[in-house]
Amino acid sequence: MAKLIPLTRGKFAIVDDSDFGWLSRFHWYVHERRLKAWSIFYAGRDEWTDGKKRRIMMHRELMFFPDSLKIDHINLNGIDNRRANLRVANNSQNVAHARKTTNCSSKYKGVHWHKGISKWVARITVSGLEIQIGCFSDEGYAARAYDTAAMKHFGEFALTNKSMNLI
Repeated sequence: MAKLIPLTRGKFAIVDDSDFGWLSRFHWYVHERRLKAWSIFYAGRDEWTDGKKRRIMMHRELMFFPDSLKIDHINLNGIDNRRANLRVANNSQNVAHARKTTNCSSKYKGVHWHKGISKWVARITVSGLEIQIGCFSDEGYAARAYDTAAMKHFGEFALTNKSMNLI
């Protein structure tokens, strides 16, 4: 069963019933992370130690993993901190599970228009290396090619155009 913990700005964090008791002892606020194309909200709190303020994010506090690893919200809702919605990810997996940017030439993730060749180009970044998937006359075919590559390279972490209901 899930319970709600009040945050600032009229928002609520969703947590498991088993975590509600100890998490609700703290005052949590909404932390907005602004990215190029969208914003995502997280639940955070501040802790003071030796005169220094440290931000503690609820999802990180629940998972107890080192800062070198990311905590991924499976449903992309940063204030849904039910354990079934959280998983450990490396940076590459976390980026693979990010939404598409909105300030690009294509409506699809992993696709852009190349003016020089007048074609849609599908590409993917894997472990910091950009891989050109191919050039396509049809934007939808390029999106499907990206999705195939994303599933191959990222598996369960792939956020595809199909899973975002774009195709």
